[in-house]
Amino acid sequence: MAKSKTTPVSAFTRFCYMLSITGMAVFAAYSHVHAESLSAKQARFDSLYQELMANPTDVDKTLEYSNLAVEMGDYEAAIPPLERLLISNPDTPKLKLEIGILYYLLGSKDVARSYLEEATQAKRDGSMPKPEIIAGANEYLQKL
Repeated sequence: MAKSKTTPVSAFTRFCYMLSITGMAVFAAYSHVHAESLSAKQARFDSLYQELMANPTDVDKTLEYSNLAVEMGDYEAAIPPLERLLISNPDTPKLKLEIGILYYLLGSKDVARSYLEEATQAKRDGSMPKPEIIAGANEYLQKL
């Protein structure tokens, strides 16, 4: 019987083939885990929505809902709850900054500018927003 000779090219080809098979298996496993993670986030998102409909003034749930919406890339869903909070807490530069950034990400530059400029202004009591709020707002204002 003749011995099979392995050439460097055929060995490299087999190695690449095995590497691609392994890569596909890892990708498939990651995709499955990622899909489960997304469905868990979506379930929590839907649950929070129902809770907020029952109690729209719950600040913690509102922030959790908005943060989850941002994580899921749904900026439009993140804005209305924050705007509701701003109605009851109009002197909150941090909220104005967050809403301004979300509008910026959506491409609504005029609305973003309005919120970002408000985030840098003095509060009703005359005090200024924290320096990091002003810096964050100015960073996005420069991008507009």
